[in-house]
Amino acid sequence: MKFSRRKTSKKGRIEIIPMIDVMFFLLATFMLASIYMSKIDSLPVNLTKGKADKFIDKDRITITIDAQNKVFLNKESVSLDDLGLKIKPLINSSNQKVIIVSDQDSKQGVVTQTMLKAKESGATNFSIIVRN
Repeated sequence: MKFSRRKTSKKGRIEIIPMIDVMFFLLATFMLASIYMSKIDSLPVNLTKGKADKFIDKDRITITIDAQNKVFLNKESVSLDDLGLKIKPLINSSNQKVIIVSDQDSKQGVVTQTMLKAKESGATNFSIIVRN
């Protein structure tokens, strides 16, 4: 006596469309998370328009100059005369980056004096932040 199987087993199928949806969701999540993880210690100023490459650096010193020509070192207000004394302990190595964030209405002389004070304290690499 032969017994026949009434149930036939179905082969499993791999659905590719839901997997693509999940991958795009993960990609978008990681992209947004990485945008919010970048940190620049500067105050909001009206940046000058320009063309520049993306800047990624974790070990940096930020100097902000606002429209009233006030100087800030990592969001802390400093006078131009004290800038050299305050920046010197922050410079760890010869390739330490100093980021200059200046308002488009600030005076060029203040920006130049700020960079010269930082250079006297040992800074050699400068980056100027602009708006695209």
